[in-house]
Amino acid sequence: MDIEATDAHCHIGGISSDIDAAVCAINEAQWPQLARAGNPKIKKVYGLFLGEALSHSDAQLSEAFKTLRDYLCGASAVGEFGLDKRFTSVLPFYRQEKIFDAHIELCIAAGLPGVLHCVGAWGFLLKKLKAASRSGAGPFLLHSAGCAAELARHFMELGCYFSFSARQLVSRKGLETAAVVDKDRILLESDDLPSAQAYAQNLNKLAAVRNTDAGELSICINRNFHRFFK
Repeated sequence: MDIEATDAHCHIGGISSDIDAAVCAINEAQWPQLARAGNPKIKKVYGLFLGEALSHSDAQLSEAFKTLRDYLCGASAVGEFGLDKRFTSVLPFYRQEKIFDAHIELCIAAGLPGVLHCVGAWGFLLKKLKAASRSGAGPFLLHSAGCAAELARHFMELGCYFSFSARQLVSRKGLETAAVVDKDRILLESDDLPSAQAYAQNLNKLAAVRNTDAGELSICINRNFHRFFK
């Protein structure tokens, strides 16, 4: 089987990837590191992840987003950003929403798609994306997609893409969602370090879940990757 591996979401360690990969820089220290990278295989994604914003005051957040804006002229997407119920004890939900909205504004201003993170707040995320879409934002990639299958259909109506890592392909919700997502909206990711071998393993799992040919599915995934990360 001849496949062309892609990785829809990895982190700064993937900066020297030898497969097509979307590398996400998630804090102020990583942004210039990614900007300097000359690897033609990578797509550059910049954002301020929730966990990285824990120690930021409102003034520091404002300055961070001003700096972040400057990196987006060389970007393929904004992210990762989103909503996570696990952080609410240290990062209240109203502040998470404020950080989310600031990223949406950047997506709209730069004309870039967004890469999203979500844990435990899928219904609220759907509400936020409906509002964002009305304001001209999108498309969006739900990375490590683990929403309920019935919600996935609503996200697809908004034009969302879905990427799955090995973790989702062994979870009940991940498998159920992977089975129903349209073939022109599906991607694979490592959420770690890009690897052609890991891609092939996950591709075979995904093909089995969807009862389809792995080679044909890989062609779809490759096309989706390059459509989303223009």
